[in-house]
Amino acid sequence: MNLSANKVVDGKEVKMGSSECAYDPASHSIKCPLSNGSSMHLEVNGSAMTGKMILGDGTVWREITLRKAADR
Repeated sequence: MNLSANKVVDGKEVKMGSSECAYDPASHSIKCPLSNGSSMHLEVNGSAMTGKMILGDGTVWREITLRKAADR
């Protein structure tokens, strides 16, 4: 599975990068290695995901909470 990430800077969408991720159905988790040696780990729980971005030395760099938006 491929993950693409973007951010909004000054009202404009800017591509941050992409990663080839692996989903483990037994643990409901996604692991994504990043190009700088860091990684992202997410746990899937229904329509929500929580996780962390971790530097190559093991330091947690960012905690993540995602929820699926309601259909419009």
